[in-house]
Amino acid sequence: GKNTGSIVVTGRRFPTKLVYDLPGLVAPDDPDEILSFYSGTLQRLFFIYEQQQEESLVSHSPYSIASCSISHASCDTADTTLEHLWALRHQGIRVYDDLRLVGFPARSSCGG
Repeated sequence: GKNTGSIVVTGRRFPTKLVYDLPGLVAPDDPDEILSFYSGTLQRLFFIYEQQQEESLVSHSPYSIASCSISHASCDTADTTLEHLWALRHQGIRVYDDLRLVGFPARSSCGG
């Protein structure tokens, strides 16, 4: 559809090639600019990505998070309050599968 980009996922862990349509996805020059992680417990892939900005919404975070089922290629997406992805990339995202939680680095540690 309009203003939608696709992500293709392949790998030994997945039975087929998975294609997800993410609303507002800005295709990055570097694929590492889309953060992804997998929950085996939930059988879902998660993506954090930059979305297209509309002029009137400049003040909100440019990043969305998508939670995508691996059994049927559908995603739930939500806006985030994230301001920068570099902290997540460099400090890491921890997946606590048994608790069904995902840990992000504290905002206070950005730049330190």
